[in-house]
Amino acid sequence: MTERTALPAPPASELEVSPAWERELAAYARELTRRGASAATLRAYGRDLLELAAWATNLGCEPGELAYRDLRAYAAVLSERRLQKTSIGRNPARLSIRRPVISGANRL
Repeated sequence: MTERTALPAPPASELEVSPAWERELAAYARELTRRGASAATLRAYGRDLLELAAWATNLGCEPGELAYRDLRAYAAVLSERRLQKTSIGRNPARLSIRRPVISGANRL
């Protein structure tokens, strides 16, 4: 069995997100802080969602416009980076904590 070495994520400074995603990410961080999340949790969750937001921005999708199939496509992108399955599954799971970023009607 060959060992998979994950490819590095781009630096946060290189990730561009739309103003709508910036507002959503800030609101998410405030909500986590209100719930008593640790600094490590804020960093990890924030980074995961920043990457998703940058990917969605690149596609022209704003918060509330992502569909399940979009998340599947994003998971494929993460898989191409050779991340562990637990890391890939963890990213979209963050969305269940926040108000809907995914739409059941759009982009299906």
